[in-house]
Amino acid sequence: MAAIGDEQYGLLSAAETLQIRDQLVTTSNQLTDAAVTLMKQEPWSLFLATYGAPHRGGHKLWDDHGIAGDTSDAEAKELAEALKQVYMSCDRAVGRLLDEAGDGDRILRTRHGTKPLPYRVAARVAETYSRP
Repeated sequence: MAAIGDEQYGLLSAAETLQIRDQLVTTSNQLTDAAVTLMKQEPWSLFLATYGAPHRGGHKLWDDHGIAGDTSDAEAKELAEALKQVYMSCDRAVGRLLDEAGDGDRILRTRHGTKPLPYRVAARVAETYSRP
């Protein structure tokens, strides 16, 4: 099973950034697989699943603010679509979850909005909270 992994602060290469996109897509699908399995195994009257990929994707994939070095034309094109791909993947995953839930009331809640987290701010936060 893939994991989202530890937060990476600072500038990342285009390849590393696209790897984050891939991890977010994969973990959203895995969350749905696990949630559907639980829904079928146990009786429930309230079921809650939280998809963190759109939030993290918003910080990492909003634009090219966190990209280190040069990017090829192909990488730039792929990066420009990366957040949209995460959103579309989560949309499909949530749709599948809702379909599997069957009839009844449904509540769909989203987290607050997001925007890029400048690497300088993230680095200061990480430094502050990692002190002994």
